[in-house]
Amino acid sequence: MEARITRKTAALAIFLISAFQTYIYAGRPSSCQLLIINSYTENCLWSDDFMAPVYKEFRVQNSPVDICAEHMELMATVVPDMRKQVFMSDRRWISAQCRKEAEEVMPFLLIGGYFWTDSEIKKHLLPVIKSRLDGASHPHRVETTAMGTPPSVINYADYVESGLLLGLCPDDTVFCMKPPTFFERNKYYLALFFSLMALAVIYVIWLRRALHERSRRLEIMRSYSSLVENMPVLYARVELIFDPGARIIDYVYREVNPTFEKYILPKEKILGKKYSELNPDYSPELPDRYSELNDNRQITFQYYLEKTKTHLTVISIHSKTKGCVDVFGVDNTELVLTQQMLKSTNHKLSAALDAADMTPWKWDLQTGLLSCNVSHDLYVTEEEVTHDGNLIIVPTSACFAKICDEDRERVRDAFERLANGETQKMREEYRVGRQWLPSPQQNEWVEVRAAVDERDANGKPLSLIGTSMTVTQRKEMEEALVQAKVKAEEANTLKSSFLANISHEIRTPLNAIVGFSSLLVSAERGISEEKQEYINIIENNNTLLLQLISDVLDLSKIEAGTMESDYAPIDVHGLFIELEDTFRLRNKKSGICICYHRRTTECVVKADRNRLVQVMMNLMNNAVKFTGEGSIEFGFDVREDGFLHFYVTDTGCGIPEERLEEIFGNFVKLNSFVQGTGLGLTICRAIVERMGGKIGAVSRLGQGSTFWFTLPYTANEEKI
Repeated sequence: MEARITRKTAALAIFLISAFQTYIYAGRPSSCQLLIINSYTENCLWSDDFMAPVYKEFRVQNSPVDICAEHMELMATVVPDMRKQVFMSDRRWISAQCRKEAEEVMPFLLIGGYFWTDSEIKKHLLPVIKSRLDGASHPHRVETTAMGTPPSVINYADYVESGLLLGLCPDDTVFCMKPPTFFERNKYYLALFFSLMALAVIYVIWLRRALHERSRRLEIMRSYSSLVENMPVLYARVELIFDPGARIIDYVYREVNPTFEKYILPKEKILGKKYSELNPDYSPELPDRYSELNDNRQITFQYYLEKTKTHLTVISIHSKTKGCVDVFGVDNTELVLTQQMLKSTNHKLSAALDAADMTPWKWDLQTGLLSCNVSHDLYVTEEEVTHDGNLIIVPTSACFAKICDEDRERVRDAFERLANGETQKMREEYRVGRQWLPSPQQNEWVEVRAAVDERDANGKPLSLIGTSMTVTQRKEMEEALVQAKVKAEEANTLKSSFLANISHEIRTPLNAIVGFSSLLVSAERGISEEKQEYINIIENNNTLLLQLISDVLDLSKIEAGTMESDYAPIDVHGLFIELEDTFRLRNKKSGICICYHRRTTECVVKADRNRLVQVMMNLMNNAVKFTGEGSIEFGFDVREDGFLHFYVTDTGCGIPEERLEEIFGNFVKLNSFVQGTGLGLTICRAIVERMGGKIGAVSRLGQGSTFWFTLPYTANEEKI
């Protein structure tokens, strides 16, 4: 009962407030104001779903008003001059009776009005109602509240039927009873259609991507297959065999490439076979290596193929195929052999350095530190060195400090020139300071050799490498050799002087013998043939003895360096004519023809005439000695290289080719039955070389020989 009284009181309050608002806004025309009067009755409850009464606006004296049917008479009394038409809807028309009552009041039905939600009404009216219930205002006074400007609500069908344009409505107009559009009628079908289309497009895109990915993978597989087939690396895929304890005991070959077939076996003989079947001398060593794959992504080890003498670096990794391993083998035979050779070379070099008592070292120019394996030739103390593994690190300042004062700056300057790039190599010898030696009474000599090891981008040396070697014993031997050489030279000089003196002493009495023998030869006739033969023997031996003494004297002068030369212009052509006449007179062999081959008639050379004649006489005498019959030809010609070429050619017995170099030695005689001292050609070579020329011989055994020599020649020599 109390609840009903409360509801009626609230309805009355709403009515009074609405009536008061109508009164307040009366006389102020506005197209956007609408008074809503709503009674909460038992027959019509308010909710957010309710469509509020809506009215078409008329430009009249009073604002449009929503009048509920049961309060029509009251409103007519309060506002008697208000003329309104009412359209009430809660998604249905009001009852026929109410509508009839409304139509009696309104000449025609309105098509629009304003709309407030339940929440908006509650927001504005509840404070007023609470104020009335609390007794804050007079209970009989009508109060109103401003509801603001609600959105316009239009009956779409009536609006269109009236012929009005939709563009005349405000932007916030809400149309009711509007027929659904095509999209609204079919929105679910359209949503389903577009969803299916989107799914189809997504599927097509996915399918294309899948096909592209498949093509890419196929291309990669083809490239991989081509790579595996053609790479110069052994490849095999093996399937591991385990024992009950999960230990690898064997494996089966599942795939191999052509390179594997080349080194091991053809695939027909290996695929599907176990390692133990293919290797009679089966050893679990190789399968055991694959056990390490359990903890590592890959393993690498060295393997030697005895059959092909090949060294392989084997790399094994897990295969994508379960239970399999991919095995790659790289032929590094050349590398292994090179390493072995390098190891052997290093061993030999180390042995050679040890045998030579030589210390190799490297000097870092940036840090000033010297590193080596041994330091006995550096004469540094243990306190001055540091150890880095097998290397001994020594400051270069400590090394220079061990050099004696007299040699230190010279050695330092040599190293500085090398470090500055002024020289490519250096070799110096120095003495170690006596204060660093165990026995200060002796000297220790060290020989150091160095070269540039590394350079920077600008060519500046960064490090030097070299060796140090104690050469004290060698220096002592060199000193002894120098002293021995001095003594030998002194003895040779004394010998040459003695030979010169004794030759002179022998020649003095021999001249008398030669003179008397010449007198005997030129004596009157009547001497018996036997005596004449003896006289000829004496004369010939006198000549040989004089020649021997002259040769010994010349040789001693040559060795002593005291041979005198008298250079003057010589008419070579005239000289050779004289030689031709002389030898023709002296020639006692009727079967030999001596001939001067004239190639040029004018040639002047500056030389020692006596020595030139001596060389030609020796060569001519040798030709006569070794030629039984035939001819001897001599002459000269001018060469383009600025030398005069002299020659003596005979048709004698010739000289073996392997002995051509021997004939210019001291006391060399090819035929011991032929008279001679064996010094003639030695003296000829010394004379020719002293005058700036060369001498040689060309010969064929049994066909003859040609002796030649050259002398410097200038074309504009002064004529005689």
